[in-house]
Amino acid sequence: MSNDVTVFYSKNSDDWKTPSKLYNYFMDHNYIDVSPFQSAEDYLLKEFQNAKLYCNPPYSKNKEFIEWCYKQMNNGCTIWLLIPSRTDTRYFQKIMNDGMLLYFIKGRLRFNDGNMGAPFPSVLIELKLKHTYIHTYMCGTIDEFIERNLI
Repeated sequence: MSNDVTVFYSKNSDDWKTPSKLYNYFMDHNYIDVSPFQSAEDYLLKEFQNAKLYCNPPYSKNKEFIEWCYKQMNNGCTIWLLIPSRTDTRYFQKIMNDGMLLYFIKGRLRFNDGNMGAPFPSVLIELKLKHTYIHTYMCGTIDEFIERNLI
């Protein structure tokens, strides 16, 4: 196994950059990237009002970023969150109980635009105050997500 692959599958790395096609889709729809990989800014200290946000948090800090996203949602923001589909966690169960739109990604994402699939399943979650969905769960590829034009 090469050194890059070892890091990719290691818990020592939080560097799971969004695949370009998905990232560009959000940016083309005027979302603000609050993922810390793109900036030295500590977004956990920043507040937004009525903004469209995209967040692919460092997965070791999912709980903190999800709490921050809920605060931004209460400020009128719409947030799309890309996280591992770890349905056994408290934060994931809270999201499910709050009736948000969850879009489970078929297969494994190719983070960092690499050839290796992620070692875990992923989910895109929409967080917003006036949610038109109630416990909506969808499944598909990134291409199908884009074709459905859910944002």
